[in-house]
Amino acid sequence: MKIFPSNKNIIIVTDCKDIALEQVKARLTSILPNDNLRFFDLITPPFQINNGLFLSKLISEEVPHGENTLFLAIVNPLKTKPKRIFGKLKNGTWFVGADTGIFSLLFEEFGIEEVYENKNQNHYPFGGLHVHTTISGKLLKGSVKEDLGNKITEENIKKIYPSRGEVLHIDNFGLIKLWVRMKDFDFVKDDKIKIKVINSNRIFEGVFSNRMMDYEDNTLVVYPGSSLLDKSKFEYIEEYRKSGLIEIGLVRNPNSAKELGIQIGDIIEIGSIE
Repeated sequence: MKIFPSNKNIIIVTDCKDIALEQVKARLTSILPNDNLRFFDLITPPFQINNGLFLSKLISEEVPHGENTLFLAIVNPLKTKPKRIFGKLKNGTWFVGADTGIFSLLFEEFGIEEVYENKNQNHYPFGGLHVHTTISGKLLKGSVKEDLGNKITEENIKKIYPSRGEVLHIDNFGLIKLWVRMKDFDFVKDDKIKIKVINSNRIFEGVFSNRMMDYEDNTLVVYPGSSLLDKSKFEYIEEYRKSGLIEIGLVRNPNSAKELGIQIGDIIEIGSIE
């Protein structure tokens, strides 16, 4: 009987985007030579755990889940070395990484079935490759979890959540995604919007629209974004459009965030101008 290779979905959340990322993929390929590996590269800016948090949640809405899917996080700017953990969500999907809280939104959405602390907690140059990646390959290969780690309780892992209005992502067009839902506001087209960057105390004036491209170039627009929309509301366009995160940006300007001086981690408060 012919045996067909299985498909493995590996989501790599990392601030490594050069040869280090290719090393990770090569290591997984060497551990799982008989499987079809599908990699999803979620590249964060350097040291941005909360961006990885957002990207993981975003891609989780599109990838298949189950025991053949694994999230591997290699992002760790923390001064104090966190413990290495791995485990399984209640939908069967694996997660592996340092205990930074980077998978907190996945934990909230899907729940944690079980979590382990790696038996190997030694420090290595590029531990993301030599420890986390190797653990990931072994889990997908079917290794016994208890051989790799010691079971711990969910209360013993770190969970973090974004602040309201936090800038979680800036895309390649320079558009700014905020951790605040459109449904929390009752803006209508052409409303004048006050945009306050809390940590730098700078204030901008923008305009609200359901479609940013309706305006002249470089107009600052607040609009319903495409991230984390509620798919259950797809047939009800007004509710669907309002269910996602708010975005802001300069019309047809590929450097919105840079020109506005806004960075990931900034806190932005928005409201109508009376």
